[in-house]
Amino acid sequence: MSKQQLEKAIEIAPEPSSLQVSIPQKAIVLKGDLLASAATIREVKSPVQQEAAVAVIADMKAFTRAVKKLGLDARRPFKDVQDAVIAKERELTTEVEAEIDRAERLVAAYQAELRRQQEAERQEAERKRQEAIREEQRRAAEAQRVERERVEAEQRAERERVEREKEAQRQRDEIERLERQRKEAEERAALAHTQAAKDAAAAETARIQKESAEAEARAARARQESAEAEARAAEEKSRLAQEAFEAELAAAEAAEDATAICQAPIPEDKTGVTGASVSEEFDIEFTDLHALYAAHRQCVDLTGRKQAVKDLIRVGIREIPGVRLIAKTKVAVRAAKQSSLLV
Repeated sequence: MSKQQLEKAIEIAPEPSSLQVSIPQKAIVLKGDLLASAATIREVKSPVQQEAAVAVIADMKAFTRAVKKLGLDARRPFKDVQDAVIAKERELTTEVEAEIDRAERLVAAYQAELRRQQEAERQEAERKRQEAIREEQRRAAEAQRVERERVEAEQRAERERVEREKEAQRQRDEIERLERQRKEAEERAALAHTQAAKDAAAAETARIQKESAEAEARAARARQESAEAEARAAEEKSRLAQEAFEAELAAAEAAEDATAICQAPIPEDKTGVTGASVSEEFDIEFTDLHALYAAHRQCVDLTGRKQAVKDLIRVGIREIPGVRLIAKTKVAVRAAKQSSLLV
């Protein structure tokens, strides 16, 4: 309804003959229509209901403003009938203003409830994000612990390998010493002129041979123990590597969950007639490439370590996941030493 139509419908004017103030039937009908529209507003719990309530409120406010303006215009030339005009003005607007107040309270209550729900959603999203971060930190710490144990096991295995090599060298030196003693005893026996000397040399040779055999047996046992220890070390290394991989995978899953929570959209503001959405962008910082590789291999470039594979082969491991072994025969040829003849 236009402003001119509204003013014409609710025109208030004194009757010239009796100076009595009256209300046109059109204004009374319009008032009834507005009150009927206001009566349909029983609750506001959705954007559609809110929009309808706001429209009715706007019509009622326009009605009251027009009534008061026309009443003011009518009071100016007729001071004697001012009170009568004001009474009629109140007669028209009191109920309408009461409905305005009631409808506005319903709209305000609905908007307050929307804000409360949005705040609850925001707090719940923040709680989940913090829980995901704590879980990611816990799994990262577990992965670091497993990696630390793996490194310590490798260092311990390396120290044991060095000790075994030293012991094996000592055994070889002992065997060489006994062999020299045996040869010397044989030479002394060959040079002996008496049977007693020959017997003593033979006994000495037998003793040295016995000690040499015992030393060789000890060396063989040491070699066997060394091979068994290396196999155990390789098995322990493989186990720790598997645990490290599983821990890194778990940390990667936690990081992915945390990222999914952090990327969740911010709840839309629904308090207005039109809505708005907000999104986030992220800078990327790599903190754990192993965890990233376990979760999303396309994001990481990795290369194999051939020397580490050779170490596994040396201790007898042939089945290595992700590695194909191709056996080759290698022949080592040493150049013979040339002898010179002195004349």
